Amino acid sequence: MALGAGGIARGALAQDKPVEMTIAKWTGAPSPTNDQIKQIAVKLTEKAIEGLGGMKRFVKQGDVVWVKPNIAWDRSPEQAANTNPEVVATLIRLCFEAGAKRVKVGDNPVHQA
Repeated sequence: MALGAGGIARGALAQDKPVEMTIAKWTGAPSPTNDQIKQIAVKLTEKAIEGLGGMKRFVKQGDVVWVKPNIAWDRSPEQAANTNPEVVATLIRLCFEAGAKRVKVGDNPVHQA
């Protein structure tokens, strides 16, 4: 999983502390179970955000945050056409833990709801 945070850096943060890419890689069993995949998604997301300096680097107390996952396709998580729901849930949790007042999630889906 690779997470780039350039789109969420703002103001002095973007000028004083360049945002880089971090990579969190699964090195465990080659064919994890569905439950393991959920746990892996959470751990890799946490590790990737930690590698960028933690969510508090980007989210301040009282912020309203927009999370824009790729959720445009009418596919199951196992088909990996969209952002894993566990990744989205983890990002939301980390935003709230960092002090966000509200976290909104959205995309422009290709298929009708």
